[in-house]
Formats: sequence, structure tokens, C-alpha cells
Amino acid sequence: MSGADLHAIISRATMHAIRARVEQIESGMRSMEECPIVITNVDLSAALDEVRARVRLKLLCVRTPYKVKYE
Repeated sequence: MSGADLHAIISRATMHAIRARVEQIESGMRSMEECPIVITNVDLSAALDEVRARVRLKLLCVRTPYKVKYE
């Protein structure tokens, strides 16, 4: 993985944690003051799975050069 992939993992994990916080606040489970943004292992694992899938897709899209014969 590259530095860009690591950045993507952290960004996605952060967004996952923010979405979870917003859901808790909107459902009335907690107020903004009671619900700090905490990035958990669940957030990181989900982000890692997403980025791994993206990296695999990139690798599948890389084409090998065509074998051309010159006479």
C-alpha cells in the first residue's frame, strides 16, 4: 500500500466514526456534548476493507503490454 492508501484508510475511518456520531445524535440517543468522535477498531477495519478492495480493483485494471511481433 502507498501513502495515498494509508491516507484513504484514515479518511474513511474518520468519516465512518462521524456518520455513527451523527446517527446517534439524530436518533436522540445522545447529545453533541455526550458523544465525542472516537475512531474505533471497527471504523479502521471497515475502512481497511474498502481500501483493500479498491487496491485489488486497481491491480486488476492494470494491463500487461500486448506482445507485438515486428518483421
